[in-house]
Amino acid sequence: MTSPSSPASKPFDRESLRLILASQSPRRANLLQQAGYTFETIPSQAEEKEAEFHTVEEVVMENAAIKGRDVVARIRSGFAGAETPTVLVAADTLVAMKGKVYPKPRDLDEAHHFLSTLGGRYHRVYTGVYLYHFNCDREAQLVDATRVMLRKMETAEIQKVFELVNPLDKAGAYGYQDSEWIVSSLIGSETNVIGLPMEALEAALTKLLAN
Repeated sequence: MTSPSSPASKPFDRESLRLILASQSPRRANLLQQAGYTFETIPSQAEEKEAEFHTVEEVVMENAAIKGRDVVARIRSGFAGAETPTVLVAADTLVAMKGKVYPKPRDLDEAHHFLSTLGGRYHRVYTGVYLYHFNCDREAQLVDATRVMLRKMETAEIQKVFELVNPLDKAGAYGYQDSEWIVSSLIGSETNVIGLPMEALEAALTKLLAN
């Protein structure tokens, strides 16, 4: 889990920081924009690994690192001697319940199965984040988890959800930002469920930029 930044760490100046988002997710981009960060998007071209680790936390952290390091390897030479603090941000999000992972569904039938299974029971949304500071060639990683319960829905109601929101591009077949009304309980970071834990990200950036 994430650790709070040191009390001695001073808040960084967002206006003097440049971020590179290694993701095509419009939801992550919106979160950074709303928080006032200056950033550009350079999507990763790397393939995520199959789950080779013991925990969901390890999987999302490894996949975030794979995405981030792919972009770093492609563009690092362009930042040699850069004066503006520049940090790459990559992330990976998965939904899991009792050790079973619910990734992006393959089709609508699987999406329906996911929502039927998750409804009425708590699950966790995990996001792993990888950071790379170009100016000092340093990495940092974090993982955050949020407990979520969806409302128990009948088939007809699930179909209505799918008419409003595409479930195929979202882990667990739902997006909190698009269908908050199907969530009956949320314990933890809301932005983590959307795809980027902004509170933990700010703490990690503060620590990374202070060192």
